[in-house]
Amino acid sequence: MRKQDVVLLDFIDSMDAAESLDKLFDVLDKAISELGFDGATYTFIPSLINEALNQFTPVFLKSESYEQKFIEHYTEANFADQDFTIKRITHGDMRCIDWWHEAESKTISAREKHVIEVARHDYMLTSGATLPAYNGSKGAAGISIISSDKSNVFTLRYNDNLATLKKITRLFNDRVLSSTEHQLSFTLPFIRTLSQTERKVLSMLASGMHLKKIADSLKITYKYAGNVVERLREKFGSVSRERLLYIAGLMNFSELI
Repeated sequence: MRKQDVVLLDFIDSMDAAESLDKLFDVLDKAISELGFDGATYTFIPSLINEALNQFTPVFLKSESYEQKFIEHYTEANFADQDFTIKRITHGDMRCIDWWHEAESKTISAREKHVIEVARHDYMLTSGATLPAYNGSKGAAGISIISSDKSNVFTLRYNDNLATLKKITRLFNDRVLSSTEHQLSFTLPFIRTLSQTERKVLSMLASGMHLKKIADSLKITYKYAGNVVERLREKFGSVSRERLLYIAGLMNFSELI
C-alpha cells in the first residue's frame, strides 16, 4: 500500500474520534507532517466577515511549527486584505495555489507578493501552497501547507501528494462545516467586536423586526437605532442594509449571541 493511502486511512480513522476542533486540527497536522511538510494552517471565513477583511483578520488554526510571529505580523499588518489566496477562494477560484509559482509567473500584484515575501524572508516559511476547501453560502475556507524546502524540492513533493492533500482538505472542511460549534470558533471573535446594542439590533433585524419596533423594544430613539444600523453596515464592509440583513440571516445571527 502506498504511503499516501496509509496516511489517508489513518487520517479518516483518527478524525472520527476527534471530539473538539483542536483535536480535529491535530489529526490534520499529523497527516500533513507524515506527507513530508512542516506545518499547516486552516481558516474558515464566514460570510459574516467576508466583506470586512479590511478591518478584521480571519481566525487561523495552525501547527505548532507554523511561526506564530508571522501570524501576529499578518494580523497587525492586515495582510488578509492583501492575501491573494483568500481573494481567489472568495471569488470562486478553487484551483490549488503554489505561492512562489504564482509569484514567479507574475499573476499577482506587488502588494500581494509582499505578503509571501514577508513569510519567506522574515519568518523562513520558504515554500508554501494553499488548497481551497470551500466557497459557498456559508463563506470560504482553505488549508495552507508550508515547508523549509526550496521551491523545486517542495514542488516535487507537493505534486506527488496533491491528490491525497485534496482529499484530506475536503474531508477536514466537511467535518468543520458540519458542526455549528466549530463554525462559531471562526465567527465569535468578530461578534465580540460589536457592542451589546449592535448585537441586539442586528439580531432583531435578522429576525424580521422593523426598526421602529426595535427602537421601542430597546427603549432607544428611532434615530439612534438608525445610527446603529449605519455603524453595522460600516463594520461589515460598507455593505448595503439589504446585504447586512442577508448575511445576518444566513449566519443565523439571532442564535449566535
